[in-house]
Amino acid sequence: MTTPKRGRYFVRQLGETDSRPSPRAAFEVQILNDQGQGEVCAYIAADSDQVVALHHAAKGWLSVGEHGVPEPVIRTAKQMRGPYGEYVNENGEVVPPAFLQI
Repeated sequence: MTTPKRGRYFVRQLGETDSRPSPRAAFEVQILNDQGQGEVCAYIAADSDQVVALHHAAKGWLSVGEHGVPEPVIRTAKQMRGPYGEYVNENGEVVPPAFLQI
């Protein structure tokens, strides 16, 4: 799996009605491609920083060992509360979405 050039992610807490690949999945990290689209979704456990499932839009389910999500991004995802998420960089810092950047 290749990492986007700018290391951009979308992070959110999964809601009660969201489908989950595992009962342990509580947070989602979308690894964005160069066009700002979620190409890979990593699902994070509520009780640890462990990636419990990894899904690639074109390739399907991948080994969680291939996730490549930086720890600061996972920590930021776990701070999310509610159904809304944030765009973040590889340091876990909130950034504007790609479509708002000039």
